[in-house]
Amino acid sequence: MAVARARGKLSDRQVKELRRMVDTGVCSASDLAEVFSLSRPTVYRTLQRTMRPSG
Repeated sequence: MAVARARGKLSDRQVKELRRMVDTGVCSASDLAEVFSLSRPTVYRTLQRTMRPSG
């Protein structure tokens, strides 16, 4: 994610919005990849890195 940010791919605000959209069920990973101009694997990696601890 830091590399993507350095390349100008994702800002902190975009990462928060991506997480919000997933948490609320607004979009699928494929939809998010298209909206944010990312690959699906990048979306999944971003979501994995921003996982909220459970419990």
